[in-house]
Amino acid sequence: MTSKALTAVAAAVVVTAIPGTAAAAPAGRTWWSSVHPAARPAGGLHAVAARSATEAWAVGWQTTGAEDAALVHHWTGTQWKSVPPPPSDAVSVRLTGVDVLPSGDAIAVGSTTAGGRTEPLIHGYPADGRAAGEIPGPVPAEGGSWRGVDLVSATDGWAVGFRGSAVDGKPAGTLIARWDGSSWQRVPSPDPGTLSNRLSAVTAVAADDVWAVGQTRDADDAKVERSLVLHWDGVSWSRVASPDPGAVRTTLLAVSAAGPGQVWAVGYTQDVLTDEPDPDELHRAVALSYAGGVWKVLRSAQPAVTEYTGVAAVAPSDIVLAAYRLAGNTETTTIEEWHGGAMTPDQIDPGIGNGEHLGSALTGLAAEPGGGRLWAVGWRADLTGAHQPHSLRSTR
Repeated sequence: MTSKALTAVAAAVVVTAIPGTAAAAPAGRTWWSSVHPAARPAGGLHAVAARSATEAWAVGWQTTGAEDAALVHHWTGTQWKSVPPPPSDAVSVRLTGVDVLPSGDAIAVGSTTAGGRTEPLIHGYPADGRAAGEIPGPVPAEGGSWRGVDLVSATDGWAVGFRGSAVDGKPAGTLIARWDGSSWQRVPSPDPGTLSNRLSAVTAVAADDVWAVGQTRDADDAKVERSLVLHWDGVSWSRVASPDPGAVRTTLLAVSAAGPGQVWAVGYTQDVLTDEPDPDELHRAVALSYAGGVWKVLRSAQPAVTEYTGVAAVAPSDIVLAAYRLAGNTETTTIEEWHGGAMTPDQIDPGIGNGEHLGSALTGLAAEPGGGRLWAVGWRADLTGAHQPHSLRSTR
């Protein structure tokens, strides 16, 4: 199906909480905490990727005084180990996306800030312990940041993010690059919004079937943020019409595909305008499911769930969603599953941290290939200190 055809059929939307029950739905997963090397003095993980049960990578950043430094952890099958990032003179280095090549080597993307300028950044991390290095990639004249990466094979992959900023009349624009096995090359991408266009995540089904999601704004109504879904048909990127269930915001943070034409995009909505920069208490988690040319809007069965931050389509009727929940003004991790009926929460082990739980959140989710277990990463804080890297692994 061509991208133009996709755009046309995607205009059909079904808004529903997906009532009813699925036949013979699998039992929910149980999740257990894993020990991570401590960040100094504080930090958290933002993304995770797994190649097998013995090969996974998680990235984020840690705060060292007034600076942010890249945080990289490598799972070897028995424990998480800290991996030094390449040396940098930047004031801030943040890694927001990661994926693993067939060799086990990882490619991480994010941004670096120096001299008041933020630029996209790509790092390579060898699995055999050799020193990490920077991989040259496109750096737009107006700067920008990578947000997500998906590697189809050793010689094909995609990175997405944004360039520029929504200041001084210069709109932020989508930023997409393709990996050919040795270098990254920028690929033209649509900018439908007149003020801001930002991509948060990407998933590749095949060489001619790739999806990217984010959000867009127009200058004549700058406070309203709408969903942005782009599709690659093997020739070019085009926008796919997508629902906007939030009255003032529909923000998409993650995407996963269960197969050709079966896509899940997740994030949050907001219905009330406010001057607060990040009013979590006004956010409501949302999942957009696309199949057969029709979008469906799904909601959490837990009213306190404010954001879906990650999604993994293990199978067409086995969808796992990482979430962020406010309970008594405390951030709490939660994970939900969808098997064709209503969203149902998984069981999460109380954790291995000492002291009273002050808060936790998940920001990334990934499944091991071949129906293996899943990883969810983020941060956790208790009475012993500030935010620290945190992950959960599923029982199946």
